[in-house]
Amino acid sequence: MRQKPGTRRSSSEKIVKDIQRATRKQYSAEEKIRIVLDGLRGEDSIAELCRREGISQGVYDWPIGRIWMNPPYAQPLMGQCATKYAEAIESGSTGIALVNYATETSWFQEIVSVSSAVCFHKARIRFVGDEGQSGAPLQGQAIIYAGNDPLKFEEVFRDFGMVMADFPANMPEAA
Repeated sequence: MRQKPGTRRSSSEKIVKDIQRATRKQYSAEEKIRIVLDGLRGEDSIAELCRREGISQGVYDWPIGRIWMNPPYAQPLMGQCATKYAEAIESGSTGIALVNYATETSWFQEIVSVSSAVCFHKARIRFVGDEGQSGAPLQGQAIIYAGNDPLKFEEVFRDFGMVMADFPANMPEAA
Protein backbone atom coordinates (compact mmCIF):
# COMPACT_ATOMS: atom_id res chain seq x y z
CA MET A 1 0.00 0.00 0.00
CA ARG A 2 1.41 3.42 -0.96
CA GLN A 3 1.72 6.26 1.51
CA LYS A 4 0.22 9.62 0.82
CA PRO A 5 2.86 11.96 -0.67
CA GLY A 6 2.83 14.37 2.27
CA THR A 7 3.18 11.66 4.93
CA ARG A 8 6.67 10.51 3.96
CA ARG A 9 7.99 14.05 3.72
CA SER A 10 6.58 15.02 7.09
CA SER A 11 8.25 12.01 8.66
CA SER A 12 11.64 12.78 7.08
CA GLU A 13 11.36 16.45 8.02
CA LYS A 14 10.67 15.42 11.60
CA ILE A 15 13.77 13.20 11.64
CA VAL A 16 15.95 16.03 10.29
CA LYS A 17 14.55 18.48 12.84
CA ASP A 18 15.12 15.96 15.65
CA ILE A 19 18.76 15.51 14.55
CA GLN A 20 19.28 19.28 14.35
CA ARG A 21 17.74 19.74 17.78
CA ALA A 22 19.88 16.97 19.29
CA THR A 23 23.17 18.20 17.80
CA ARG A 24 22.70 21.93 18.38
CA LYS A 25 24.57 23.26 21.40
CA GLN A 26 22.10 23.84 24.19
CA TYR A 27 22.81 26.73 26.53
CA SER A 28 21.49 26.67 30.07
CA ALA A 29 19.84 29.80 31.46
CA GLU A 30 22.99 30.42 33.51
CA GLU A 31 25.20 30.20 30.39
CA LYS A 32 22.98 32.63 28.48
CA ILE A 33 23.06 35.10 31.37
CA ARG A 34 26.85 34.79 31.63
CA ILE A 35 27.29 35.45 27.89
CA VAL A 36 24.99 38.49 27.98
CA LEU A 37 26.79 39.88 31.04
CA ASP A 38 30.20 39.32 29.40
CA GLY A 39 29.00 41.34 26.41
CA LEU A 40 27.56 44.11 28.57
CA ARG A 41 30.84 44.40 30.52
CA GLY A 42 32.64 45.23 27.29
CA GLU A 43 35.96 43.71 28.39
CA ASP A 44 36.25 41.81 25.09
CA SER A 45 34.85 42.72 21.71
CA ILE A 46 31.58 41.07 20.74
CA ALA A 47 33.43 39.32 17.90
CA GLU A 48 35.93 37.81 20.38
CA LEU A 49 33.15 36.82 22.78
CA CYS A 50 31.21 35.10 19.97
CA ARG A 51 34.32 33.24 18.75
CA ARG A 52 35.09 32.07 22.28
CA GLU A 53 31.48 30.92 22.87
CA GLY A 54 31.01 29.42 19.41
CA ILE A 55 27.99 31.54 18.54
CA SER A 56 27.26 33.62 15.46
CA GLN A 57 28.05 37.28 15.91
CA GLY A 58 24.78 38.08 14.14
CA VAL A 59 22.95 36.43 17.03
CA TYR A 60 24.64 38.65 19.58
CA ASP A 61 25.89 41.84 17.97
CA TRP A 62 23.73 44.93 17.78
CA PRO A 63 25.21 46.85 14.88
CA ILE A 64 23.57 49.96 13.51
CA GLY A 65 20.79 48.43 11.51
CA ARG A 66 18.06 46.09 12.65
CA ILE A 67 17.65 44.78 16.18
CA TRP A 68 15.40 42.04 17.52
CA MET A 69 15.33 41.90 21.32
CA ASN A 70 13.67 39.31 23.53
CA PRO A 71 15.65 40.01 26.69
CA PRO A 72 16.20 37.91 29.78
CA TYR A 73 13.53 38.98 32.27
CA ALA A 74 15.67 38.72 35.39
CA GLN A 75 16.94 41.87 37.05
CA PRO A 76 19.36 43.57 36.62
CA LEU A 77 19.71 42.06 33.12
CA MET A 78 16.38 43.40 31.89
CA GLY A 79 17.37 46.97 32.72
CA GLN A 80 20.84 46.54 31.21
CA CYS A 81 19.39 45.15 27.98
CA ALA A 82 16.81 47.96 27.83
CA THR A 83 19.59 50.55 28.16
CA LYS A 84 21.70 48.89 25.45
CA TYR A 85 18.65 48.65 23.17
CA ALA A 86 17.76 52.33 23.72
CA GLU A 87 21.36 53.39 23.02
CA ALA A 88 21.37 51.40 19.76
CA ILE A 89 18.06 52.96 18.69
CA GLU A 90 19.34 56.44 19.51
CA SER A 91 22.40 55.66 17.37
CA GLY A 92 20.22 55.03 14.34
CA SER A 93 19.12 51.40 14.55
CA THR A 94 15.60 50.15 13.90
CA GLY A 95 14.31 47.60 16.37
CA ILE A 96 11.55 45.43 17.70
CA ALA A 97 11.48 44.35 21.32
CA LEU A 98 9.25 41.66 22.80
CA VAL A 99 8.79 42.38 26.50
CA ASN A 100 6.27 41.88 29.28
CA TYR A 101 3.63 44.54 29.92
CA ALA A 102 5.44 46.28 32.69
CA THR A 103 4.49 49.87 32.05
CA GLU A 104 5.37 50.86 35.61
CA THR A 105 9.04 49.87 35.28
CA SER A 106 11.89 52.17 34.34
CA TRP A 107 13.18 49.70 31.72
CA PHE A 108 9.80 49.64 29.93
CA GLN A 109 9.67 53.44 29.98
CA GLU A 110 13.23 53.58 28.61
CA ILE A 111 12.36 51.32 25.66
CA VAL A 112 9.10 53.14 24.89
CA SER A 113 10.84 56.53 25.06
CA VAL A 114 12.89 55.67 21.94
CA SER A 115 10.05 53.90 20.12
CA SER A 116 7.48 54.88 17.53
CA ALA A 117 4.78 52.22 18.12
CA VAL A 118 3.74 49.49 20.52
CA CYS A 119 1.38 46.53 20.16
CA PHE A 120 -0.20 45.24 23.35
CA HIS A 121 -0.69 41.59 22.39
CA LYS A 122 -4.25 40.43 23.07
CA ALA A 123 -3.17 37.07 24.51
CA ARG A 124 -0.23 35.80 26.49
CA ILE A 125 2.46 34.48 24.17
CA ARG A 126 3.41 30.89 24.99
CA PHE A 127 7.11 30.16 24.95
CA VAL A 128 8.96 26.91 24.35
CA GLY A 129 11.87 26.05 26.64
CA ASP A 130 15.23 24.51 25.76
CA GLU A 131 13.82 21.01 26.10
CA GLY A 132 10.60 21.62 24.19
CA GLN A 133 8.39 22.26 27.20
CA SER A 134 5.72 24.92 26.76
CA GLY A 135 5.23 27.65 29.30
CA ALA A 136 2.81 30.52 29.72
CA PRO A 137 4.04 33.79 31.19
CA LEU A 138 2.27 35.32 34.16
CA GLN A 139 1.59 38.59 32.35
CA GLY A 140 0.91 39.77 28.82
CA GLN A 141 3.51 40.93 26.31
CA ALA A 142 4.11 44.08 24.32
CA ILE A 143 5.82 44.22 20.94
CA ILE A 144 7.59 47.56 20.74
CA TYR A 145 8.78 49.07 17.45
CA ALA A 146 11.43 51.74 16.96
CA GLY A 147 11.66 52.87 13.37
CA ASN A 148 10.48 55.22 10.67
CA ASP A 149 7.35 53.34 9.58
CA PRO A 150 4.93 53.04 12.51
CA LEU A 151 2.00 52.92 10.10
CA LYS A 152 3.39 49.74 8.49
CA PHE A 153 3.97 48.30 11.98
CA GLU A 154 0.35 49.10 12.85
CA GLU A 155 -0.87 47.48 9.63
CA VAL A 156 1.07 44.27 10.32
CA PHE A 157 0.41 43.97 14.07
CA ARG A 158 -3.17 45.25 14.50
CA ASP A 159 -4.53 41.70 14.18
CA PHE A 160 -2.45 40.67 17.21
CA GLY A 161 -3.61 43.35 19.61
CA MET A 162 -4.12 47.04 20.26
CA VAL A 163 -1.49 49.18 18.54
CA MET A 164 -0.52 52.63 19.70
CA ALA A 165 1.66 54.55 17.29
CA ASP A 166 3.19 57.94 16.59
CA PHE A 167 5.07 59.03 19.65
CA PRO A 168 5.70 62.61 18.45
CA ALA A 169 9.06 63.14 20.19
CA ASN A 170 10.63 60.39 18.09
CA MET A 171 8.89 60.81 14.75
CA PRO A 172 10.85 62.29 11.85
CA GLU A 173 9.65 65.72 10.84
CA ALA A 174 7.38 65.87 7.80
CA ALA A 175 8.96 67.30 4.69
